[in-house]
Amino acid sequence: MTRAFSPDWRALLDGHPLPVFCADGFLSAAFVPTGDHVLELSYDVAPFVRGLAVSVVSAAAALALILRRRRS
Repeated sequence: MTRAFSPDWRALLDGHPLPVFCADGFLSAAFVPTGDHVLELSYDVAPFVRGLAVSVVSAAAALALILRRRRS
């Protein structure tokens, strides 16, 4: 698949968990046996949201320090 690898990708093959691997250094890959199958991919956004929240709080703190220093 042409998606950047992240351990937050989840795959189900015919309703059963399927490991997702890193291929070619940056792509996601999974071993799918021959035949007809249903492959479901999903991405867990929780780690991204937590990282975004930390970034926003950090940026706000840095801005507050800059503004405080300018007032002094």
